[in-house]
Amino acid sequence: MPFPYKLAIVFIFLGLMTRFLSGNRNWLFGYRSTMSMKSHKHFDYANRIMGTATAVFGLLYLGLLILSEKYTYIHLSNWINGVIVFGFFAILILVVELLLRQKFGDK
Repeated sequence: MPFPYKLAIVFIFLGLMTRFLSGNRNWLFGYRSTMSMKSHKHFDYANRIMGTATAVFGLLYLGLLILSEKYTYIHLSNWINGVIVFGFFAILILVVELLLRQKFGDK
């Protein structure tokens, strides 16, 4: 199985783990930023968003890989895969931080 497929599966599992198993605030597992670590509510809210989005991204990314290979016979290059993954997480972090500020009104 090519590496991008394995990476998509890891995103699905990590997303589900972050969504459902993050529990209380900790310094080992989950989405941890200054804003998300302010309280348990902040941490829980940020991890629900990050976990759900990461799992959905993993499913969509896996679908993209399968469909692009099956119907177009095009294998996405490592560079393109890197841009997709890095771009998604850069945007997701910005969105999570903005949603935390919007919901809790913290600066």
